[in-house]
Amino acid sequence: MTLEKASQWALGAAYAISVAFYISLFAAFVFDRLSISDTTYIKLFTSGLLVIIMVVAWLRGARGLETIELFAVTIKLAIIVGVLAALATYDIQVQSAWFQHEAIQALSHFETVSMLAGMLMVTQGFETTRFMGNNYTPEQRIKASRYAQWIAIFLYVVFIGLTCPIFLNFPITELNETTISYTLGQAIWVLPILLLVAATASQLSAALADTIGGGGLLKELFHLPISPQFYYVLVIAIAGILVWSSNVFEIINLASKGFALYYLIQTIIVIKLVMRQSTGQRIRSTKLLGLSVIVLCLFFVIGWSIPAPHS
Repeated sequence: MTLEKASQWALGAAYAISVAFYISLFAAFVFDRLSISDTTYIKLFTSGLLVIIMVVAWLRGARGLETIELFAVTIKLAIIVGVLAALATYDIQVQSAWFQHEAIQALSHFETVSMLAGMLMVTQGFETTRFMGNNYTPEQRIKASRYAQWIAIFLYVVFIGLTCPIFLNFPITELNETTISYTLGQAIWVLPILLLVAATASQLSAALADTIGGGGLLKELFHLPISPQFYYVLVIAIAGILVWSSNVFEIINLASKGFALYYLIQTIIVIKLVMRQSTGQRIRSTKLLGLSVIVLCLFFVIGWSIPAPHS
């Protein structure tokens, strides 16, 4: 098996894990609003959602999933703009300090870094367009990936910055899937409602995107003369098994390890290509040094990343 093929298998597994995470988080938000904490009911609801997605994937294929995703993303982005405006207004009014928070739980530096490594998964998702060649041109897919990365970076950085004063005035005392929404609601009453809609739309769109990406990737790997819908169903079936065997925090950590393995193999491929280049020794050595650091970081994620401490 070539390195490229091995990396694709790792990515396919990571996609299935991430679908389980997104749909589990979707269900967690819904049941939190209903004040239902029974994990069995939540897992049954999650399984039902997966079955619905499976049916849509089987009957309508990628186009059907993409149509649902388009509505979800539109709603999500509209609400996110409103949430950012509300957070900015609150920060201006209270004029609290930034970055003076105390940790919920005392962690060593190693545990803190390990926990951050376990959240590598939040950086992925932009390679989905790579597996939609049947529907879009290469130029469209490259632009979509680039735009998505810049939009995501902007939203993550701005959102984290604007929420810092709120967490200083309303400290988090325990961590679960919906803690952020609850804490923000103490400062701005309408935020939990907005975040519920945005979060459910976000998790649904992400799950659909990774189903499309995972199914497209498996189709490339197997090369079997069967319908592409079969591969979408396979991804969802694997996600369903994970839903019943792990909790949300364990799933996101497992997905991070899967994506880290994919990135690791891809980085090794790049190292081999750099070593064949005929550029100057200094330039090549600098590139190899940087790539070696990335390899070490990814090894750390695979071997030592841990789920966030949760209740």
